[in-house]
Amino acid sequence: LEVVGVDEVLRGDPEASRTPLSEAIAVLETRPASRELAEAYAEMAGRDLLAGRMVSGRGWADKALALADSAGARDVYARALQFRGTFRIALDGDEGGLQDLRDALTLALETGELAVIEPGYDNLADFLHDVEGPEAGYAMYREGIEFLHRRGGAALWERGESTWPLYALGRWDDVLRVADEVLEADRQAGMTQLTGLVAPEKARILTYRGRPEEGRALMEPFLPRAREIRDPQILVRSLVAGAVAALGCGDRAGTVALMHELVTMPSPFD
Repeated sequence: LEVVGVDEVLRGDPEASRTPLSEAIAVLETRPASRELAEAYAEMAGRDLLAGRMVSGRGWADKALALADSAGARDVYARALQFRGTFRIALDGDEGGLQDLRDALTLALETGELAVIEPGYDNLADFLHDVEGPEAGYAMYREGIEFLHRRGGAALWERGESTWPLYALGRWDDVLRVADEVLEADRQAGMTQLTGLVAPEKARILTYRGRPEEGRALMEPFLPRAREIRDPQILVRSLVAGAVAALGCGDRAGTVALMHELVTMPSPFD
């Protein structure tokens, strides 16, 4: 299966690729069950996750798991298992999803597929942070970053998300250092989701350290992109950071507008 619309996903626009991927699935479903169809189901689950379509995404993940298992596609199974674990935790608060994520990473490492290993580390670290705390989350991010560096990867996504537990641990100088490295790399790519991983934490730190104008200047150009991307983990952080910076600048109306936008966002869990 040639991945359909992957550039749009990397730019933070999973919705733009939904139609061609749906069309590819419709064609594959007219043929005998195959590894390619399992890959397409898993791809749709991942794009739904990035677009905040949690309920729909879980359905695609379940279909991918069943088909990958019957086809003996272990790498596709590992990827779909990552998504199922994520949806279990996000939708149901089911901490058993952590075991799915651990099993998925173990299987990914066994297959040796870097494209499955990288998100395996990232997803597990993200939810370890949420469930077991920032120290556990950061330790897993570090393990993933070190693994990817040994394989010659930049690990930009993992480095970006590692600022979340670093922020919670009060290691704000480290947050600013990593954020600047990721932002510089992402400027060359034209402001993708990577900016949304680190800009909100940096903007809040700048504001709390008495530099709200710098925080606001960082967030204002990115907020329109965050709205286009629609990934809840990006948009929620961006709206909060924008509101904090606006308040620090004395703009109460701007703060209220951003917080109203936040609390009236459509739920990804419907």
